[in-house]
Amino acid sequence: MTGTWEMPKPNGHVRLEIWQKENGRGLRGKGVSVAQGDTTGLETIALYKDQNHIWYVPVVSDQNEGQPVPFKLVSDSDIHFVFENPEHDFPTANCVSLQAS
Repeated sequence: MTGTWEMPKPNGHVRLEIWQKENGRGLRGKGVSVAQGDTTGLETIALYKDQNHIWYVPVVSDQNEGQPVPFKLVSDSDIHFVFENPEHDFPTANCVSLQAS
């Protein structure tokens, strides 16, 4: 999962996620939007496993007072992962789909 993931949007913009290993603890990434050559930072993301669960933890500077919001992995398949946090106002779930090329 390390490296750069590109997600083209219908409006011509591109969302990139750039992932790196983090000292054996998991992965750290950042999400950016690229539109007409301009890059805008969207979020930083941690993905890690503790003793019991796998967590997707985004930080968006203009949301939640810039604090991390943990989402727990609740279901998965070979190409689709669902992380939920029912206590969070929006979104309560984040879905990650991996497409084989």
